[in-house]
Amino acid sequence: MKAIRTALASILCFLILFGCAPKTENIPKNQEEEPKQEVQAFTGEEPVQPYYASKNAGSAKELIGDVLVVSIFMEDPEAKITPQLENEMSEEVRKAADWLENEAKKRGKAAKIITGKDDAELKLHYQHPNVITDETGMPYDDVLLIMKNLKFGSYYNRLSKKYNTQNIAFILHFNKNGRSNAYPSGALEMWNSELMSSDEANEAEYAYFDICMAYSMVQWEKTVSYVYAHELLHLFGAADLYYTNQYVNERGKNALNMHMEKQTLMSKYCPNEIMHSSSIANFEIGDLTAYLIGWEETVPIKYAYFLYNP
Repeated sequence: MKAIRTALASILCFLILFGCAPKTENIPKNQEEEPKQEVQAFTGEEPVQPYYASKNAGSAKELIGDVLVVSIFMEDPEAKITPQLENEMSEEVRKAADWLENEAKKRGKAAKIITGKDDAELKLHYQHPNVITDETGMPYDDVLLIMKNLKFGSYYNRLSKKYNTQNIAFILHFNKNGRSNAYPSGALEMWNSELMSSDEANEAEYAYFDICMAYSMVQWEKTVSYVYAHELLHLFGAADLYYTNQYVNERGKNALNMHMEKQTLMSKYCPNEIMHSSSIANFEIGDLTAYLIGWEETVPIKYAYFLYNP
């Protein structure tokens, strides 16, 4: 219990410093004097607006209105993408888009997601000169170089004007076995021919992009629509809500305890949440994900814990 109280106290400090907006008059100033109220504050339904870095950021700000999903089909000297495979990948992306649109309707939101199945201009092809061997995603610098070579800035501006939207997400498709992942809110220097280092960046000169990597197979099984939906949700602000060995290995036993507790709580709050569940049936978008992607203005305070990572 002492460990839980300590963790919750840390969370409270984090949320107050970085943007959570609860009605603080009901939270005691001295956490040690009234610990029960402190716990209730993080298990209740009080609406808050917690801060999260990828929320309303990058090229895919919110999953509302006209939304574009650009597919970039990647080939290397060993792995080609046939027209048939390209069509299969595009079909799964379209299924993911249909599911997301239906989930938006359940919350009274309108999202029209346009993919390469709807507009051929949303399909690009890239020939990588070297064999791509990393099954956990390309190094970020490689992604930056690809986007630069594709003249991302002018392409983004053209699409933005054509559809009058700033909600544009990008998928790198690979004909390989691997673990799909996302790079939300990447930054690419837009006007000069050379990339600048981050400390030289002038925000006014930068275009931001949200991009994920999707492999044709996951553990040697065909990648299906829910995987694309999960990764696209990351690009629009959603957070992973499941325990990963990599995260724990980087942060130690305390992270394991916290993430196992989060697993238990999320299974209670929203067991079919697509950012949490490993099941392929009955997926849904829960309250926290809906808040992060712009479908809800607030979220119950009990979900703020899931955005805290020590």
